Amino acid sequence: MDVPGPDFTEDLLRFALLRTGNRRVAFELAQRASAEGEANAGQWRTRRHLFLWAARFVADRMESLPPCLPDGGDLPPELNSLLRAPSPRLRSAVALHCVAEFKLAEISQALRLRPREMRAALAEVRQRMTLAGVSEAQIRGKVRLIVLSADERHLLENAPSLKVERRFGAERALGVAAVCLGVFMFLGWVVWERWRESDPVQMRAQMQRLLEVSGASEPAGLEKFDGSAGETPDWLFLHGLEGVEVPENFVSLKLASARVLDFNGGKLAQFTMESPQGLLMVAPADSLGLGGERAGVGRTTLGEWSGAWAVAGPYAFFLAVRDSEVELDRLLKGGTTRF
Repeated sequence: MDVPGPDFTEDLLRFALLRTGNRRVAFELAQRASAEGEANAGQWRTRRHLFLWAARFVADRMESLPPCLPDGGDLPPELNSLLRAPSPRLRSAVALHCVAEFKLAEISQALRLRPREMRAALAEVRQRMTLAGVSEAQIRGKVRLIVLSADERHLLENAPSLKVERRFGAERALGVAAVCLGVFMFLGWVVWERWRESDPVQMRAQMQRLLEVSGASEPAGLEKFDGSAGETPDWLFLHGLEGVEVPENFVSLKLASARVLDFNGGKLAQFTMESPQGLLMVAPADSLGLGGERAGVGRTTLGEWSGAWAVAGPYAFFLAVRDSEVELDRLLKGGTTRF
């Protein structure tokens, strides 16, 4: 869209003069609003929206300035009496209505007014016009006669660029809030993904799979195994799992039975425990996703089950007990490895 030019400033001058009655103050406000509008022109789709924004800028500034006396400069005295309104903000609304034919909804939104208040103010002004024998068209015609003087145009053309104030307004605040929200959402997504990829979360999923595999298997395949976990390497060797070394914390676990199941295309050795009720499972570490960087020890929980795992060489040991973590601690305290 076109950036504001002399005509834009002239319309702002008319609005500000109708609002203040003081030519000097009106020109200064129009000049400032025009500069602000030029700096922010890219934010608005049309000159109409830009002008409404600039008019609100003038109205807001007028409310923060000390009262100024009308100087009679080019403002017909009958306009001053006809356009009286009960409040400065309503006076701004009436003045804006006389400068251009904006919709009442546009004016009320731009100046933050209730439509009912504005309709009442306009009705009162129109009543004065009727008593004075003038029409809105005649009022607008007189308003159009207010133009920039040669000196004012010279000042606009030769004035140094005004330094536009950077205000932390609603638009900028919303933009900053949107950026911050985007950053927090991105960081939240990163944290969520890291959490999902963490060992405890991954092993909770593996624990569920292991328990499902164990529960779906027929109990007929179980062999009696009356011994400790430290005595399992020979049994595991005979069943195709060679070179198993039992982690220190698992050595003293008392086992009751054993069997071998198919899991992830390989073998999974499962040992049952009676007190507390639990399972000790041995499988290649890669089949449980514990190879490479995931090698080590850890804890996880799933419902009423508490679990712990440890990697020793190419194999992973996974202990799951249907009890509290306190009981799990008691079972694992025999070794020096801390989970």
